[in-house]
Amino acid sequence: MSALILNTTDATFEQDVLQSEPPVLLDFWAPWCAPCKALNPMLERLAGQYAGSIRIVKLNIDENPETARRFGIRSIPRLMLFGQGELRMPHVAHSQAGLKVLFDDLTKAVPAAAAPAAAAVPSFGGDPALKADYLRRLRAAVFDTDNLPADSAATRAGAFAGTTGGPHTLGSLLNGLWWVVREPEDGAPAHDWVVDFVEGIPVGIDLARVSLVLADWLLHDPGIGSARNAPTEAARALCERLAAFHRRELDGEPATEQEWSVLLRDVVALAPPPFDPDAGGELPDWSPEQGFLVNFERTTMALAECDISALFFASYSRALTAEMARLGCWGGEDQKQMQSVYEATWKGLSSTLGERPADGDAEALARWEARRQALREQVRPTVRKTHPALQARLEAWEAVQQANGSRLANLVGARFKALCAAAPVMAAAD
Repeated sequence: MSALILNTTDATFEQDVLQSEPPVLLDFWAPWCAPCKALNPMLERLAGQYAGSIRIVKLNIDENPETARRFGIRSIPRLMLFGQGELRMPHVAHSQAGLKVLFDDLTKAVPAAAAPAAAAVPSFGGDPALKADYLRRLRAAVFDTDNLPADSAATRAGAFAGTTGGPHTLGSLLNGLWWVVREPEDGAPAHDWVVDFVEGIPVGIDLARVSLVLADWLLHDPGIGSARNAPTEAARALCERLAAFHRRELDGEPATEQEWSVLLRDVVALAPPPFDPDAGGELPDWSPEQGFLVNFERTTMALAECDISALFFASYSRALTAEMARLGCWGGEDQKQMQSVYEATWKGLSSTLGERPADGDAEALARWEARRQALREQVRPTVRKTHPALQARLEAWEAVQQANGSRLANLVGARFKALCAAAPVMAAAD
């Protein structure tokens, strides 16, 4: 966590937030909340850009329940804006574009330019032995959701980023590609796919630069980029403006902060207001343009700030939405019915489980956990018998998801490999 972000508590909330002279963006979070962790890089960037004029503060709701109850926090992550000792905005969108516009309005100024990029480092530190060691560990690793490819084969240089010299988001992309390529019954093909991905990275190239070009391709390629789904001329025009900024960034002549400020303001002005999950009711019925702009707003940033894993999953989501509309084999009502059936089935099966043993009885607890897992594995076969038509539709949709995920992952993998092969090897340091 950046030194510019403050962690507050129930005891220090009054001083850190309500008595703060600058406005405060308060982030309610918890260690188990994955979306909370996903916000951290964005908040760290903003804390640096608006240091001295906006204060960003975090509060762990598990350790500080009193403040969470005081503000009625029922879902996280939750961002609130405070100023002059009062709550000014009870729900702030989790969007970098929206936050920048809000902060600019509060400070009446354009933020300072971002710090210059760190000097490039050669992939694998320019050491073929380091790559060979990493590949050896990858080949021996067994991947699962608790042992992901980017984190399972750390070398003496560290985990993925330290070993390869690439950004940590490239490791997140590798984990995501493995997730959509893998077959539930057999992980061997996906394991080989991961090894091939890393084998395709030459020693000594600027992997950070390759990642920037890959992000540009994910955003703007005519076949999978966001412009392909832009529903109106106004939306397409925004896509073209963002693409032009990214081309300038790759050419070493980035857009100015003032130019970014104008683009961000135009995007935020067209996007619908943020949805408050605590307000109750159904999800908002956005028009196609509103839905597009909600997602586009999240990518309106410099390439160096983009999470290429998130860009990949955005492309994956767009592909699945298109397939759902084309095939009509699965929809929102199917999803609701499936969830209801699975929950009822689990409730019936778990009724035979009995009370969970006390933590002190390790042997009884192990038997209970094994029984619980065995019952969970019976849910799908049970639904297949009790609701065969619904389960058949679900499995047909899962097959569509698997096919589209593999197709897109292979497309991204091939593009990444081609970019790596074309990247020049960096000159050795003096």
